[in-house]
Amino acid sequence: MPNNDDNSDATSNVFIATYEQEFTDHQLTAVYGYAEYESEDAISSHACPLPLVDADLQDDYAQHSIDARLNSTNAETVEYVVGLFYQAADVNFTDFDSLDIVATRAKPTKSLLKPQQAAPV
Repeated sequence: MPNNDDNSDATSNVFIATYEQEFTDHQLTAVYGYAEYESEDAISSHACPLPLVDADLQDDYAQHSIDARLNSTNAETVEYVVGLFYQAADVNFTDFDSLDIVATRAKPTKSLLKPQQAAPV
């Protein structure tokens, strides 16, 4: 039977701020966004009751973005939108794997089944 010592924990935060300003023939819109998450997973990477291989995975992510636009508001022949966009992100991923050497030296248990004997020929 596999060992089910798997755990997972994650948190995330998101923040968005918008600024709008109207001028005579233009509208300025600026949007700032921030997102982050952290996660941690403990995984038993084996399929037997012995704790042979375990992994601890950690993930840390942060992102900032800024969007600024200036658009015309008059209904003239030419309408336009000009803008800038900036985004920066940082991600850190860590993986800790472990092998339990003591568990790999475990002695097999005696079988409850009797060995089969060959039928006489």
